[in-house]
Amino acid sequence: MNGFIIVAIVVIMLSLSIYLLRRRFGLMALALLAGALIASLWTIEVTTTLRAYGIQTGVAPLEAIVSIALTFSLPLLALMSPLKYAKKHEHLLSAVLFLALAVAVGVQLVIRYGLVPDSLLLTITTVDEQSRTLITAAAVVAIFDFLTIKSPKTGGDDKKKH
Repeated sequence: MNGFIIVAIVVIMLSLSIYLLRRRFGLMALALLAGALIASLWTIEVTTTLRAYGIQTGVAPLEAIVSIALTFSLPLLALMSPLKYAKKHEHLLSAVLFLALAVAVGVQLVIRYGLVPDSLLLTITTVDEQSRTLITAAAVVAIFDFLTIKSPKTGGDDKKKH
């Protein structure tokens, strides 16, 4: 149960930060998906190294904590990006879309490491059935979000000809 609570808190805090800081969905979504990929590649090696140094956790299995940290560390770094939305409805939509994506990714984590509370098993299973579709759709929307970023004008086009 404790591992589930950690994932839930991280997902909610990241989504709230995205709303308050007006961050773009595309960057945040791709950072989360990259974090999930890195976690799938490195969790076992990092966990083995941490165990070799005698690091233990009483909250959840060490492997689950490492995977959660690797998955959500890149979106935390991406919060420092200057890419923002100007309009309120845009950053609200960004936060809601990120929340949906983060829930889908988080569900994958809690199922993989057996962190699902019995009282939420049916709900988590239902979300898990749709998570692949949601993750794929979010990746496509994230790319489209990047395609809509306008580059700043440099003023170099107004040079006078002699």
